[in-house]
Amino acid sequence: MDPNLKNAIESAVTNNAIFIVKHRSRGAGNTNNHSNIDKFQQGICRDLNHFPNCVFNNEGKCNCTNPQWSCEYAPSGEYKDSIDIYGKNILPKNKPCIIEIDAVRHDQIAAKFVSRAALCGLEEPIDYVAILYESSQKSGRKNGEKFIRYTYSVLKKINSKSSLLGIYVYIQNGKPKVERWDCEHQGYAINGIKYKSMSECARGAVKEYITKCKKLPTFFQLQQVFAKRNGSSYVFNSKASGKGHKAVMIKNLKTADGYPIFVDTQFRAKGNQSNWIRFSALCKQKNIDIDIEQTFL
Repeated sequence: MDPNLKNAIESAVTNNAIFIVKHRSRGAGNTNNHSNIDKFQQGICRDLNHFPNCVFNNEGKCNCTNPQWSCEYAPSGEYKDSIDIYGKNILPKNKPCIIEIDAVRHDQIAAKFVSRAALCGLEEPIDYVAILYESSQKSGRKNGEKFIRYTYSVLKKINSKSSLLGIYVYIQNGKPKVERWDCEHQGYAINGIKYKSMSECARGAVKEYITKCKKLPTFFQLQQVFAKRNGSSYVFNSKASGKGHKAVMIKNLKTADGYPIFVDTQFRAKGNQSNWIRFSALCKQKNIDIDIEQTFL
């Protein structure tokens, strides 16, 4: 997805996020009132069109002549599904852009994505944006981030030129905050220390384990801790012993028996050869939690 498009959408969300505050603060007897979500949707559409005087009718249709962005766009005459905000002929790649607005609930994320991908994303590449706002469910944010990653992976399998972006709106001290969940610019963190790649994070995880040990481990002990299921290990005592894995050394650190520590760099996060999930699970067993950070931009 074009960086300028990401910035424009995030800016439009930020400009209209006050409507999410109003929606979340509505009274208990007014839970079915979604008028502020409608205003949030229409405000984003206005900002993207740069038409401040655009007026929407009762069906959410804009009265502007041939707008680039429109609300409640129906891509199929066969189904009644309508896209919250639809952008056509969006430069520089002229891909259609689909924007959906929902509470941060995984069932809503999945249902919207499946229908929109089926209607618009099977033949040609699309840019898909899920704008999610804070809900009352405690697991909403965590599951929301997870399903953004799931839907991104599925969409890339459907068409490698398609892309997906998550934008999350939440309230902090009565004011709206906006986060970008961008799977294309993803990083990793351990105890607040951020890493820009899986291999860099793997070295950080091994180093974190060693610093937590009461007694410095020997090289054999370290190999056993970070052993793979096939009997080999993620750590080596030399670059050559990595067997073509391009292992990288942890600087200024050696085992109790004086060996340098080289860590595997060949990690994959998805596909049949995925090993990052297994490595992360192994680290978790050692009380090393690896967080996926999607707000490095």
